Amino acid sequence: MRRPNILAACFLGAASITFAQIEAPQLGWIPDGARIRPVYGIPAAAAVGAPIPAGQDFAQIAASPARNYVLVSAADTGIASIYTQEHGLVPLDGAGSAPDSVILSPRGFSAALWYSSIHQIQVITGLPDAPAIRQLDASLLGSAPAALAVSDDGTWLAGVGPGNVYAFGPTGEVNRLPIENVVTLAFFQGSHNLAAASAAGLQIVTGIENFAVLSNLLTSADSSLQPAAVAATYDNKTVVLADQSGSLTIIDVASGTATTSDCACQPAGLFGMGPSAFRLTGLDAGALKLFDAASGQVLFVPLTLAETEGAAQ
Repeated sequence: MRRPNILAACFLGAASITFAQIEAPQLGWIPDGARIRPVYGIPAAAAVGAPIPAGQDFAQIAASPARNYVLVSAADTGIASIYTQEHGLVPLDGAGSAPDSVILSPRGFSAALWYSSIHQIQVITGLPDAPAIRQLDASLLGSAPAALAVSDDGTWLAGVGPGNVYAFGPTGEVNRLPIENVVTLAFFQGSHNLAAASAAGLQIVTGIENFAVLSNLLTSADSSLQPAAVAATYDNKTVVLADQSGSLTIIDVASGTATTSDCACQPAGLFGMGPSAFRLTGLDAGALKLFDAASGQVLFVPLTLAETEGAAQ
């Protein structure tokens, strides 16, 4: 399903001129080591811009799928902040310092900060303009959860602990979900339904608030899957499963029809960038790989020409 990304190559050559003349659409943000870079354009013709002048390095960087903010923690002080183009870095009042991981909800409306030393999670709602924080005791997940996911409204958090999957509710309730050997999971967008992947396949979990019900979306006869990440598109009509082998399985939820593609990469995850695009990798040799679920294409997103020339000097 892949084809040469001619548009992206053209975009690269014109990017340094175009960006100076007009305001290009922003596709999202990407971590680059301890820095943040913007990604401009559309999925089929995008390029990575210069790092933002934040004035400090970051230990954690999580870019909102809605493209309107980046949640970070400072490498030196551990202070958690929200970065926006309008306001720069704004410290997140009430957030603990130096979270071990930062997880965003499918649309970026909520987030979860995980602190391994105290087995605590802070769930943040109202992002980015009116953040509110609640604390969760997540001792059941052990010292290093295999996976975490938070719903867009922030009322439910799901985590994979030693041998079990738990759903943590808004008033302190904890429900053990009847799924096993889960490697990665994600909430559907704007929903409390979960997609949960294991070596044996992919399941949808509904009713996590009371009585969970499972339905199979994809089954592996030989349990050979190596799930790296799972995510739903903005309309929840399509689920994408990224495998550590580089295989991408695109599943139509209504019909169960599955198609496959190969990114020729080892996916770091499925990081949302708009309604149907997902970042697969970080910057590797001056480019990242992007998957557009709407077109089924794996796309190559390079640095802008100005950045490439700067790096060569």
